[in-house]
Amino acid sequence: MLINNVTKYLAAFVVGVLLTAFVGISFCYISLVVICFAIVVALVFSKFIPVEKLWTLFLVAAMGSACFCLHVFLVYKPAVEFSSTTQRVTGTVTEMSDYSSDNMCYTIRVSKIGDMQFYIPFNLKIYTNYAMYCEYGDEISADIMLSEIATGNDGIFDGNISKGNYLKGKLRSEDDVEVVEKFDLLSSFLKYRERLTTSVCESISEPQSHIVNGLVFGQGSKVPYSIKRAFDRCGLSHIFAVSGLHISILATFLMCFLRLIKANKLVSVFGLTSCLFCFSIMVGMTPSVVRACIMALFSNAFLLLNKNFNRLDGLLLAAALILLVSPNAILGLSFILSFSSCAGILLFAKSIAIWIRDKLNWYRGWQFSIIELFAVSLAANFASAPFLIMAFGKISIISPFVNLIIVPFVPLLFILGIGVAFSGLFFGHISNALGYICEGLCGAIFYAVELISKLPFCYLPANYEFVFFVVIFLVLFLLFTLFVKRGFFRKSFILICSALIVLIPTANTVVAGTRVVTLTAIGNGYGYSLVLNGKGKTVVINCGGGGSSGRRLCQFLDSRGIRSIDALIFTSVKNKHMMDASTVIENVPVSSLIMPERAKNSTLFQTASDKGIDIFYTDNLHLEIDSLKIDVTDKRKFTSLLVSVGDKCFAYSDNIEILKTMENLHHINVAMIDEKLSNYNGEVNFDYSIILNKGNYNFPNSYAVAPDVITDFIVDGEKVRKGRL
Repeated sequence: MLINNVTKYLAAFVVGVLLTAFVGISFCYISLVVICFAIVVALVFSKFIPVEKLWTLFLVAAMGSACFCLHVFLVYKPAVEFSSTTQRVTGTVTEMSDYSSDNMCYTIRVSKIGDMQFYIPFNLKIYTNYAMYCEYGDEISADIMLSEIATGNDGIFDGNISKGNYLKGKLRSEDDVEVVEKFDLLSSFLKYRERLTTSVCESISEPQSHIVNGLVFGQGSKVPYSIKRAFDRCGLSHIFAVSGLHISILATFLMCFLRLIKANKLVSVFGLTSCLFCFSIMVGMTPSVVRACIMALFSNAFLLLNKNFNRLDGLLLAAALILLVSPNAILGLSFILSFSSCAGILLFAKSIAIWIRDKLNWYRGWQFSIIELFAVSLAANFASAPFLIMAFGKISIISPFVNLIIVPFVPLLFILGIGVAFSGLFFGHISNALGYICEGLCGAIFYAVELISKLPFCYLPANYEFVFFVVIFLVLFLLFTLFVKRGFFRKSFILICSALIVLIPTANTVVAGTRVVTLTAIGNGYGYSLVLNGKGKTVVINCGGGGSSGRRLCQFLDSRGIRSIDALIFTSVKNKHMMDASTVIENVPVSSLIMPERAKNSTLFQTASDKGIDIFYTDNLHLEIDSLKIDVTDKRKFTSLLVSVGDKCFAYSDNIEILKTMENLHHINVAMIDEKLSNYNGEVNFDYSIILNKGNYNFPNSYAVAPDVITDFIVDGEKVRKGRL
């Protein structure tokens, strides 16, 4: 009963870390001060507050806050202070992947930078134009130009920091790299994972092999975006993130095998613990995997002791242990979604299943199994919905029904995938036979998911400013139901929340009205995508700046409910303007493509031609598509655009002098300038200007756009304001 007695303290520790992380890394000391102040208040008023030992809860919360703050000040701050310098870096290789067609990305666990030794290691991403001759676990030492890693995320979700990726670096010369072969226990599992994933690729053809590797080992980076997009729209993206579903399948299979060989309880628990430990290391020890493994191990340990295990206590214990070792994990979406989904299942799934069973009068075994599967999916989606909306700007409304159809096939595919991977190392014929079955099952699942994802109301876009208040309401409801026992209140809140989610697209139409045109700048590192949307028309200017810039643009369009592009314009053939543009062409219907004529031999041109897209060239072009007018001018190797959406006019150029010579400047609502203006001393006569680059400037009615975030502007009448609808 020890777990039950300390539940509230575990929850207090987690809340302390969460509050500190929510305040932000730069201001984490503020949260620590506030919690310490709360301890003093609790001590003073403890006689008047009807909660036993309330001050101890504040004390434990303060410990959680202090744990996060110490990690920031002892590890994160010293690491990022090396940004913008070239240092000698020493570390252990933990990941190797293809960044693009001619670039490699290596992740190393840093132990030393310059003369500073790091006893609590963090990760550094190294980008090179060539492959270094190293293996997992090798120690490398090189002079690297360091910079703080760009995340591109807003708010609390910061995937890189949650994984301990604090810096990135560019390797200038391969001659200066020193590689020392060393044995590393953790990296040896990664080497074995690489052999297993290669075995899958040899037995199963693409893209099914990538789906199996994503499902079994969490290596879904090579899954084509079109497949990921279909699964995401149907609420099945959790299949490619190894989590509780995969651990429960593996644990169940192992327990059945141990019972088959009649192993005693002690041997069973030891065998299960060893297998889960090895598997969690192999898939990267993500928070979702560690959480599931901890809960599975404690559940089996209590079973060995013939005692009942409270899963909610186990969930809080897992969260506290993860945050104690790695407090920055709470900044990751993986941690938030894993624990919120599991909490939703533990709190609501049983009640939902019983309610549906009584309403449908389904009491047979197979009937109740279907109800339970649906209830688990519904509870998990409901609990994680606020965070999905905040992170992705959309939510799948058919997810519980699709999970009911697809998830029953996941255990079979998971076990077959493991069989293909291991048998491929020793028995090629068995691996090929299992591979054919896997390939057919993967093909059938993807075909079904692709058909469902094309339904008109498969998902709801929710990337609007007022959605934040809906999310807050949903979170408050989730907390409220923990304390309210009456069914009337719960049903009322469920109906209200459901109505709010369904009315989000309708509310957007009402808010937008007929006069509003939105301009969004999507920063991709060193390039931008500009999206103009209004009057039923969508124009996209450029798509580049990173290897996944096309995916990011597609995800943004999904979050705004934009299903087609009327005009896709490229102002040059540079990587900062066209990199990963083929992803957009392949996944979003495009009516017209405008590009420089020298891009005629590019892959993008061939892809657009195959899809029958109308192609125009930036050679003093004038194009009219109903209420959309586009004028393109080429001068001195600079391309300038004049785009009219209804009665709103936008200008774009990467040279301000060229932009100022354009005609009809007094009709331009917003001028977009893609140029460094730190040394520019001229005047700017536009009503509003948006600067798409860094630099010191002091122009009237000008807005700066950060290179790694999504920035929205609303053009309503003659006024421009920064922010979402």
